[in-house]
Amino acid sequence: MKMVNVFGTQWSHWGTTFMVNRETFANDTKYVKIIEHLTNLNFVKENRAKATKALYEVYVIDHGNPEVTSVVDQIKQKVDDKPVTVIKYNESYLNTLREIISKQPEKKEHYLWLCSSICDYRDFDFSYICDPFAKDQLHVFPSGKQKFGDTFFIDVNKTRELISEMKVLEDYHKVNYNSTLRAQRLPEPTIVTSKDTMVEAVKNIGNWPYATLITEDNNNIEKIEVEPMNMWQPDTKTIIVTSTGASRIIVPREVNDYVKKELYDYPYIKKSAKLAKSNPMDIVFLSNGETGAEENYEHLLRVTKGLKNRVVRVDGVNGRVAAYHAAVEASDTPWAFTVFAKLKVSPKFDWNWQPDRMQIPKHYIFQAKNPVNGLIYGHQAMIAYNKKLTLANEGKGLDFTLDDEHEVVELLSGTAIYNTDPFSTWRTAFREVLKLKAEDSDIARERLDAWMNKAEGDFAQFSIKGAVDADEFYEETNGDFNQLKLSYEWAWLRKRFEEL
Repeated sequence: MKMVNVFGTQWSHWGTTFMVNRETFANDTKYVKIIEHLTNLNFVKENRAKATKALYEVYVIDHGNPEVTSVVDQIKQKVDDKPVTVIKYNESYLNTLREIISKQPEKKEHYLWLCSSICDYRDFDFSYICDPFAKDQLHVFPSGKQKFGDTFFIDVNKTRELISEMKVLEDYHKVNYNSTLRAQRLPEPTIVTSKDTMVEAVKNIGNWPYATLITEDNNNIEKIEVEPMNMWQPDTKTIIVTSTGASRIIVPREVNDYVKKELYDYPYIKKSAKLAKSNPMDIVFLSNGETGAEENYEHLLRVTKGLKNRVVRVDGVNGRVAAYHAAVEASDTPWAFTVFAKLKVSPKFDWNWQPDRMQIPKHYIFQAKNPVNGLIYGHQAMIAYNKKLTLANEGKGLDFTLDDEHEVVELLSGTAIYNTDPFSTWRTAFREVLKLKAEDSDIARERLDAWMNKAEGDFAQFSIKGAVDADEFYEETNGDFNQLKLSYEWAWLRKRFEEL
């Protein structure tokens, strides 16, 4: 037998156990300086030797989490007498690696394990031996499903040559994303917040590098499994949205250095491939004797039949502010779709829609079609009212909704059928034109022109009449806010209508 049989180690075909022909070996190797140059090597796959001891010292990167000590103790038990040194994580693994390399003495052969305090190493084998030809590579071991893991095996001398020119860890001359071994991430903390949005909740992230945040009203939704956060560098530490409306997100603690008003102040955000569905919002039908209210309510019940949204009705509350308060008080969810009695909702409306909890709390104004003048915008459209904002508002301005933070959503919620009788048609036009006059913007002036000059269908003349009367009233009062606010009250509007 002239072949040199090489028995691989557990992880490498370049083993430490050889079977040689003692009669020919000396002659076969006379001109060979390293065993890899032999032409008669036979790598034996059936039998493998297993290393039993760790060969290299370990550095543990401290992410500041409470488990640091227990992780270090866990590693010490697995590497026998090899030194285990702790070093603080410094913004990125590359920066941290620079610090580690700067502390290393000069040696002919020098290799290190780099581990992280956010991983569980109970099943990790530190006796791992890589192929000799791959020793100068950067070996990366995944953290669970995260390819860009937190555990590394490095050639100190090669790293010292390269590191001054590296901008990111991937600049290493060759990175080996090793799948033969992996560590599992320790579970990050979960913070359940009673706040409506995550803007305040991020302040509660403690000493873990990131945390899962979830709103209290969505604590029971499906849990979506995502790959652990990539901790390699600042731009890989992203906010990860895992549910519709961002009711559950994974957030790096660095977010607090960026956020001033909303989480979109942070530049690195992504959505998971699959999003859990947040719990559906209540639907409140708000009426007060309007013509067509019963028909529109029955229509709403038909188009929402079988959905998980809870539908309630609030009827006969006098005063606009009191009615809005009653509507949200009837809701069990932090936001509620508020459907006004004149709105015939679109059968295509998506009732799974969710408010964006990455922003500050606000109302969301959908769109409605005006059947008289053809305009499509937020007038008389459905509104997703935030409960806390609504109850805190006592009616400061001309438009209750616009008093608070709000956002327009370009989804058609239905058709606003306000031209059901002379007074309702006049009253609707009168109130809207006062708001448009007070707004004094280009878009408001375009809409004002349509209200005053375009009308068709039932009671069309009363729509234009209401718009013209409002324009005159605004000029009479010089836009005096206290006078304009009289339009909040139905009794005053009725009297004005009859006088005119």
